[in-house]
Amino acid sequence: MINVILNGACGRLGTTFQKVAKEAADVNIVAGVDVNRTGISTGFPLYKNIKNVAVPADAVVDFSTPAALDYVLDFCVKNNTKLLVATTGHSEIQNEKIAAAAKKIAVFKTANLSHGVYVLSRLVALAASLLDGFDVNVTETHHKNKLDAPSGTAKMLADVIKSSCVDENTPDVSINSIRGGTAVGKHEISFFGNYETLTLTHEACCKDVYAVGALRAIRFLMTKKVGLFSSSDL
Repeated sequence: MINVILNGACGRLGTTFQKVAKEAADVNIVAGVDVNRTGISTGFPLYKNIKNVAVPADAVVDFSTPAALDYVLDFCVKNNTKLLVATTGHSEIQNEKIAAAAKKIAVFKTANLSHGVYVLSRLVALAASLLDGFDVNVTETHHKNKLDAPSGTAKMLADVIKSSCVDENTPDVSINSIRGGTAVGKHEISFFGNYETLTLTHEACCKDVYAVGALRAIRFLMTKKVGLFSSSDL
């Protein structure tokens, strides 16, 4: 059994992960952390800050915000607990802290837990390497309450495009962000050439896809002792 502490337990992804984890025979949420915990009932103890958690666990799943990163890293390093970072919007300094922690514990960091998005990134890399001179646009659509824009996934895809181009003149990648309603997540990458356009699209139908991806990442982490890993390692 993999015992997990869920940081951001009461948010959109946290509550979805709770549902999916209940159906998994090998994962057990032993504690949750969320600043907004008033009046919320869970099947596990709920804390306001991870530093106050006294329950032993194999891994921490972080669905919170970048503001909580220092507390999460300190806790995991101190307790030799594996960490899944499923939060986007980290600064360069924060990414350096994550890399430093990964020298002591096993850390899995990704901008998107969907396996389909990983496949999309591979396809985008191939297209960028073959379509010299094409203009590129990334359009991402999410629900109206999403905090960061552009999304972490959109930034990741833009980086993939820039690093995959064989042309010496790396194209500028424009990113458009759309926020509205309850849209789960859609990423559309368009390559515009002379007289033709190639478009690659991924759309999440529900948040369960991210929770299932989190389970996959946790199981992978259980096989590692130290290091920084991502979806490309699965």
